Amino acid sequence: MRVLSFLLIVAVVFGCSEKKESEKKEGDFSFELSGTIKNGGGKKLYLDKLENQSWIHLDSTEIGSDGSYKFTGALSEPDYVLLQADTQNVLLIIDAPAIKFNSDLTDLPGNASVEGSKATAEYLTFFNQMSKLQKAQNKLQQKGMSFQMKKQEDSIPAIMAELKGLQEKVRKLTIASIDSVLPSLSVFSMVNYLDFQSELPYLKKVADEMNKAYPNSTYTKLLSSEVQKALVMKKQEEEKEKLSKVGVGKKAPEIALPDPNGKIIKLSDFKGKYVLIDFWASWCGPCRMENPHVVELYKKYKDKGFAILGVSLDEDKEKWKNAIMKDGLVWEQISDLKGWASSVNPVYEVQAIPLTYLIDKEGVIIAKNLRGHDLTNKLEELFGK
Repeated sequence: MRVLSFLLIVAVVFGCSEKKESEKKEGDFSFELSGTIKNGGGKKLYLDKLENQSWIHLDSTEIGSDGSYKFTGALSEPDYVLLQADTQNVLLIIDAPAIKFNSDLTDLPGNASVEGSKATAEYLTFFNQMSKLQKAQNKLQQKGMSFQMKKQEDSIPAIMAELKGLQEKVRKLTIASIDSVLPSLSVFSMVNYLDFQSELPYLKKVADEMNKAYPNSTYTKLLSSEVQKALVMKKQEEEKEKLSKVGVGKKAPEIALPDPNGKIIKLSDFKGKYVLIDFWASWCGPCRMENPHVVELYKKYKDKGFAILGVSLDEDKEKWKNAIMKDGLVWEQISDLKGWASSVNPVYEVQAIPLTYLIDKEGVIIAKNLRGHDLTNKLEELFGK
């Protein structure tokens, strides 16, 4: 989905640069785009289109003293275009013969109203809702960076927990928005906000629906192609998983490492329970971000036969202990404090963290690398809501 991302996210966030002039090729899809842009009188207004990952000028005009403007042209198919003046830009979807787009140059997407293009209206509604969430994310990230610079590490987990919550809001908003408009050309502006791997089954459904409605669309073909590539890759990973010594369906190898007090804790001590082996470290930002969610799940299911064994890749014992206390990790924690040289790493094929293995009551691996809503869904499947 690299091309889709480039078109529908990067362009909007960073604006356009190094645009080329189009060779005025006439297509079969004629359109008229007109309207009023307040505070834009006398400004140059550009209508751009993406070709071969470069923005090109389809046309340009000067905004009238009353804010009015008009473009006429033809495209080969209904398509996304970028309307730009000064540093402001907004994506539009040319999907109808006559479209009126009105706004204010102070904020083209935020002040917009549109007639004649249902898909553009859908996209703008989604974009403006998403912008609020992204601004909140940026504010939190800046706050977290400030804490890091001031070496106030103890304040970072709370920031990470808030960021995790905002990420889930982004996911839910995206899925709800797609479901409410599918099939629509506006969908292509939304799918980029989803994690491609974890949402692959859902994106496959979206691609299938778009294929039915817009089989000849360039974006449909691109989305379908990326989904197919991902499905092939997933199948290859599944084949590789079958050869893994710690693949799903295999017996989980024994782990025996000391806890913070030096007591040896073994994986086999948890026989008869479902166990989440959680590889993490105090210095791992994504791990710490996930911890509040895992804490809530542990509280919910610990009395139903659910246990967690935290395996840390720390080297500094005090930082490890402080992170355990700060994040409220009340389950068993173990580590040989050797970092990436830990004796358990090659056994469990640990190449990156966070990494989790879910073990059943008989010690068999039933899932790997579950996080966020995937972990929630699996535990609900096992223990109920």
